[in-house]
Amino acid sequence: MRVLLRTLAVLVSALALNGCLSVGSVANRGTIVDLGIGSMQNRGMLINIARASLSEPLYFLSPSAVQGTGSTDLRLSAPQAIEGPGLKHSDTLNQLTFGNASQFLDNTISTNFTANLFATHDFYLGMMTPLSLDEIDLLLHQGYSRELVFYLTIDKAKVTPFDPITGKQLGPPHFDYNRPGDPSFHEFQTFIQAAMEHGLMTEVAPASSGSASKGAPEVNVTPPAAGQAQTVVVVQNGAAAPEKKGPAARQTCYEPALASPVAMKDFALPVVHVNFCGSGEPTPPTQYVVLNNQAYKIEVIFRSTYGIFRYLGQIVNDPGEAPVLSDYSQDYPNGVPEFTPQGSLFKVETGHGFPGCFTAVPYEGKIYCAPSEGDGSRTTREIFNMLTALVALKQSSGDIPASSAIVIP
Repeated sequence: MRVLLRTLAVLVSALALNGCLSVGSVANRGTIVDLGIGSMQNRGMLINIARASLSEPLYFLSPSAVQGTGSTDLRLSAPQAIEGPGLKHSDTLNQLTFGNASQFLDNTISTNFTANLFATHDFYLGMMTPLSLDEIDLLLHQGYSRELVFYLTIDKAKVTPFDPITGKQLGPPHFDYNRPGDPSFHEFQTFIQAAMEHGLMTEVAPASSGSASKGAPEVNVTPPAAGQAQTVVVVQNGAAAPEKKGPAARQTCYEPALASPVAMKDFALPVVHVNFCGSGEPTPPTQYVVLNNQAYKIEVIFRSTYGIFRYLGQIVNDPGEAPVLSDYSQDYPNGVPEFTPQGSLFKVETGHGFPGCFTAVPYEGKIYCAPSEGDGSRTTREIFNMLTALVALKQSSGDIPASSAIVIP
């Protein structure tokens, strides 16, 4: 009888094991899938940055569904046992025998991974269209450094000198490029610094100003002058578009709480009229900035999301000329009123044998590594975060092609 009881215990344990194996640990499996998708997305971003550094085409792959299945099959035949009064005891007959039926424990787990390759007309049209002020506004209000957003999204500035009395153009316009190694890059950096110290921001435009113009905003910035502050004034290009339903339009403004004491003095100049954030005033349609008897008008041209990848690829190629975020503590006696990271804007190392990487990928005989610690590591992770959001903003149900399923055993 004890033999029979032990047999029944084994069968019950096997059935319990069968249930555990078939269900599995949902939390652990889900966490593993979540970590895997995140790692895939980060490496996909890094691969495209590596491609951009080599002037190769970019490809965007996005997971749309991950399905995990698991099953366990346990088969046992009934054991043969001889027990009871009058039956001759036999060690041979009393052995528990599972007979000739199939007996096995089978545990199978599989994962179906569905990915979308975004290669449609509408997707690339969105990826290659310059960012709008609405998208800049989204980034500026997510807690990212304003300086980081400006460097990442502005491609160049068109500078035109004017006579401050007659309004006559004094010379041909020229471009200041936000590109590593360009001769005009140093002057461009002074414009970014001026925008930071004057509290340049974005806000919802007053209802009377209509929808935002599709063109890039004009930014009027004083030229760099030794020992003097630069003044920045931002205006929208052209007339307001007809009012239509949709998200509220955005406009540029100046936040006094973010401006340095020296910059606030610039706003008191009689030739300068700006709208402060929260004032409810629309941005002036035309504006020049006068300093040292010289007026300037500057048009800012934003990058597209596709252009941001190419820009980061240029930094990977020429890291020595990459932007370095400024230390503004000397301009704010009472402390800088916002988060302003210092150091390299973006850092991706190439080679072999890196000690620690936030994400890394081999490509074309090199290892591309975004360091997990050190100079530029934090801002690099934030740029990956912004790129993920910007790429997703370009996706819609109409952009998603028929998906192809990849089965990962």
